[in-house]
Amino acid sequence: MSNIDKRALREAAERAGQNDWEYVYTSDLSAPGRGYITVGGAEAIYCLNKAAGGVKQSENVLRYIAAASPETMLALLNEIAELEQRHCGTALLEREEMHTKTLGRMLDELDAKDRRIAELEMRTMALRG
Repeated sequence: MSNIDKRALREAAERAGQNDWEYVYTSDLSAPGRGYITVGGAEAIYCLNKAAGGVKQSENVLRYIAAASPETMLALLNEIAELEQRHCGTALLEREEMHTKTLGRMLDELDAKDRRIAELEMRTMALRG
């Protein structure tokens, strides 16, 4: 999803307003299509019957546009941002745990080497003594 400009999408959704979007079916033969979308209760978007795929496809397109309202887009963008933030926090915790384990292992190795040095020094002193 990195190829989607989420900031531009958010700005577009905010500019489109916070009104309710709703699909309305109409059988009015004088209407340019079989349905339209209302934005804030006013007729706003019509889909012509001549769209590729015919009337049913036009209705499906309108239903999709109504479902993909600015409110829905903002909610999805907020959810994505939250998941990204959570993922980033999880990655930091995992990295911290890895460093803690590495440090623990290095301290254990250092202790073992210190013990070995002390042992060898005692042997050397015993041989000289």
